[in-house]
Amino acid sequence: MSNIYVGDAISNMLMIESILRDKGMSIEEFSNIYKDYPSRMFKIKVHDRSMFKTIKDESRLTEPVAL
Repeated sequence: MSNIYVGDAISNMLMIESILRDKGMSIEEFSNIYKDYPSRMFKIKVHDRSMFKTIKDESRLTEPVAL
């Protein structure tokens, strides 16, 4: 339902609402424990993209090892 790397606000809120209902928590209780962590996305142009190898879902870089 939700993509942890990109996120979809509507599906994330539906998922949170479902979990809160299951746990019997109110939105106020959730607000007291929630911490927002900002994220950053970068786009960098490279000359030879073939030198970068990733795992199947492209969430982690495997080569070059130094990165």
